[in-house]
Parts: sequence; C-alpha cells; structure tokens
Amino acid sequence: PDLVESLLDLRFHQVSQFTPCSVPSLVLHFNSMWFLYFTYAWISSIDGSLSTYVASSFQQHSLSGLPTAIADAFSAAVFLPVAKMMDTWGRAEGFLVMSICATVGLVLMASCNSFPVYCAANVSDLGNIHEL
Repeated sequence: PDLVESLLDLRFHQVSQFTPCSVPSLVLHFNSMWFLYFTYAWISSIDGSLSTYVASSFQQHSLSGLPTAIADAFSAAVFLPVAKMMDTWGRAEGFLVMSICATVGLVLMASCNSFPVYCAANVSDLGNIHEL
C-alpha cells in the first residue's frame, strides 16, 4: 500500500505542476485546427469534383478510379512508417514533411499534362492521408 500511495502522490504532484494554456493561446490553437480542417475539406471537395474531368480530358474515362485506388493502397502501405517517423522525429517535423508532400502533390496535379503524371500526383499527395 505504501508504494501505491507514493506513486499516486507522485502522479498527483506531476499533474498539479501542469500549467494550462492562456485563453488567447487556446483561441489561436482552435482557430488553426479549424483552418486546417477547412482547407483539407476544401481541397478534398475540389479534388473529388475535378478528378473525373481530368480523366476525361486525357481521354482515360475507364481509368477514372485508378488514381484514387493507387493512392489509397500507397497510403495504407506508408501509414506505419510515417507513424514511426513522426514518433521518432516529432509531430511538428512530421507535420512539416507531410505538408511538403501535400504541396508537391498539389503542384504536380496542377501542372500535369498526362494521366500517368496525374496518378503520380495522387500518390505523392501524402498530406491527404485521412488517418494521420
């Protein structure tokens, strides 16, 4: 019983040392999360609406579901390595790397001139992994 009580006292002391964030800091954090969610939803909506247009403009109607399938398979394959990378490097660094991947993917999508490049852009758009 003494060991349990001492561990509980230690844990209580650690929790009581916690300093809560200020109200402006919390407002900034919640606004940033809302902005990120809004941006992701906006990009997903545009990407979903225009993907069939891209496939038809390259005259690849029968392959319209292929980029999404390839990107989903690739996302499933890299989920654990990315999680390990974020665990090792840190969340901020992982967020930076994923933001760079998303930016590269969006630039590739905007500048693609063939259907294979569009497929590669969907795969390199790792910032849109839903599970992360």
